[in-house]
Amino acid sequence: MATSLVQTRQEYSVRPIEPGSVIDPVRLRDVIDKVAAARGLERLSTSGNGALYSGHGTNLKYSLDPGPRVTFEVNAVARGGFLFFGTTPGLTVANELRDDLKRSLAREFPGLEYSEPLRPEPPARPPCVPSPVPSCR
Repeated sequence: MATSLVQTRQEYSVRPIEPGSVIDPVRLRDVIDKVAAARGLERLSTSGNGALYSGHGTNLKYSLDPGPRVTFEVNAVARGGFLFFGTTPGLTVANELRDDLKRSLAREFPGLEYSEPLRPEPPARPPCVPSPVPSCR
């Protein structure tokens, strides 16, 4: 039996809004390392002013761009349980990671602004087909 899981993808960024504010790349990496580790993600690679983390069906990528601006990309699938039983949806996993990052970055770097791109609504879900797996909600 083949099963597919819905993947959640989020993109967002933070930037200083106070004149003359800077984001120290070493402090930034330390903050993100701690949040990622608390969520069971480990750093797979580091490149320039960014890194890639992965674990439990979740990938987190960030980069510190000139400006300065920190961009994030999160991809997550359902976590836990067999098939759909006892799983945490990918959207929940991604939202919790985003909220942890926002809180931690706000504590370490006062005066940041959070933003995310506006996207049109996702396409409507296909009609549900009754089955023993509770996939229709």
